[in-house]
Amino acid sequence: MARGWSFVGGLMIVTTITYINMNTITIIAKDIQTTLIRERKKLDDARNNSSSSSTTATTTTASPQQLPPKLGDIIKWPTTTRVSDRMKKMWNEDIERSVRRMQNTDWERMGRAVEAHMKRARERMATSFKRMGEDSKKNST
Repeated sequence: MARGWSFVGGLMIVTTITYINMNTITIIAKDIQTTLIRERKKLDDARNNSSSSSTTATTTTASPQQLPPKLGDIIKWPTTTRVSDRMKKMWNEDIERSVRRMQNTDWERMGRAVEAHMKRARERMATSFKRMGEDSKKNST
């Protein structure tokens, strides 16, 4: 049953991350949509103003329409909004940390330490095989 709970936990984590990503994408899409609508209205107003000013000497000013506030104006995110950006940042920090460790390691000293450990392991194995040989001679007599 313990395996079942870990599966359910993993499923919940994946579902939560998917929900957060979809929610973020929806908010960003709505924000882009309102920005595009605002820019389209500005272009339409500019086109209308330029065509009306060429036909008449007086220009009319269009009253700006109230649009809903942008998400960026309401909520200030302390960090990156997307989970994928956070994962990339963590991945890059891990790579940078690994590269720094590779650069700061004294490989010569480490090589000598490995050589000493291997020599000690070989000696221990040799004495162990020697003892095993002596034990088998005792058991056979």
